[in-house]
Amino acid sequence: MAVATWGGTLRGEKLRAECAAKGIPMEKLSYEQADALCLVKGGGEREDPAMLVVERAFEHVRVLLRGGQRWPGTQKQEYRGEEHPGHPRSHRIEQHQNNLSFTSQNVTHSKGTSKGTYYPPFPVLGLASDGGQIFLSCGGGGATAAKEVPNVVQAHRYDEATGQMSTIASLDTAKCVVVALSYAPALELWLGSVGRGCKVLQLSVEKNSLTEVCEWQTEETGKLPSQNVARCSPNGHLVATGGTDGIVRIFEAAKLQSSPVLKHTCAKNDEVLDLEFSPDSKVLASCDRTGLCRLWDPSTGEETRSIDFKHAGTAVAIRAIRYLPPQEGQQQRFLCAMSAPRGPACLAIYNADGSMVKDVKVHDKPLTAIAVDKPGQTVCVNLVTGGKRLYSLPNMRCVKKAENVHDLPAPCAVFVESTAVSGSGDRSINLLSCKKAPGGGSTSCLYLLLLVVVMVAVCFLILRIGMKGAVLMNSAGEL
Repeated sequence: MAVATWGGTLRGEKLRAECAAKGIPMEKLSYEQADALCLVKGGGEREDPAMLVVERAFEHVRVLLRGGQRWPGTQKQEYRGEEHPGHPRSHRIEQHQNNLSFTSQNVTHSKGTSKGTYYPPFPVLGLASDGGQIFLSCGGGGATAAKEVPNVVQAHRYDEATGQMSTIASLDTAKCVVVALSYAPALELWLGSVGRGCKVLQLSVEKNSLTEVCEWQTEETGKLPSQNVARCSPNGHLVATGGTDGIVRIFEAAKLQSSPVLKHTCAKNDEVLDLEFSPDSKVLASCDRTGLCRLWDPSTGEETRSIDFKHAGTAVAIRAIRYLPPQEGQQQRFLCAMSAPRGPACLAIYNADGSMVKDVKVHDKPLTAIAVDKPGQTVCVNLVTGGKRLYSLPNMRCVKKAENVHDLPAPCAVFVESTAVSGSGDRSINLLSCKKAPGGGSTSCLYLLLLVVVMVAVCFLILRIGMKGAVLMNSAGEL
């Protein structure tokens, strides 16, 4: 039943009428045929294909969250791991008498590429990494579909040298779905955004266990308040949270073994999308739906500066921010990611005083997430098209592209060592390496060296022939 889910959409009645008129059974209609039938309105006017894609995307998400299948006719460009080809989500959590059994998969790479795809049993909504080989993923089907699509947080280990990815621990979050994750290196804890609050998790690699430490409520106002992001300061003293009520809250972290104490409630703005502490923990940056990036003083909770961005004279909203590692002899810098509802997507580097250092347009379409590697040398950009871009920092040069790695826009990205990892609601985790292909750089140098040697040899031969010709001419003149 390729288009059975179309029956509940706005085009359902029209689609039935078109099928009846053409004698085509609706249950055998492909999505491509449905698109062709529904693109033309009653007067010959064409509908907006972009809106059709959006409606299909939302319908796909609904089916996924209820444990349905992929869109008919859509196949991954690459299929990696040890799953059966007919079951892309065959890697399931097996739980018997509270004992979890985990599997490992070899995320191999296609010839000439350095990327692979792993398929967890749930839509991936958030990712977080410790900067090394360990990263966490979260997501699920929500409260109404928890049995069919588990709400879980999973811990993974990825070895770049062997290309092997293993699930080492898992935590069932029952009917609550964790939508975002972050890592607190100073405390070796993980922060999860779930519902209207924050959940603190602890991972034991030795015991293969992921446990909940504490949980507290952060969002208070609104019809359905929801926390979007939580960040711990680099020194481990503070925790900042933000969400739909538009208020950035700063808590005294202590050791996060129990609910922290609220220190500051910042001024209310629009929904908070992202937060980031500076490396010295003296500045807190936030992005909200007003499109501005705001800088706060964590010691007072006061706003100290706001930054906007324009591309070609048009305002583009700032959606995410990441601080870059400090460099000797220069101001502290941070990277902002900008995106308009229909594009474009841009990146820009700013000094601490708000002055722009450099900006670049990434794509005509919007972006969905960014991640910066631990050395601050590469940024990964997820696009709404399902593609990814890797840019070098600070020169903002595109070093690698990958298209169609996800069927749905990927809302999260992290770096695992030098590998850019992205997760999507299509139940896939894509891994894209920043490293050059083995032998790629040395081969280029070898060709260049060979070219220089050939040119030197040619010049030498020409010079030698000329010298011999001159000697012969002199000899002929003497005769």
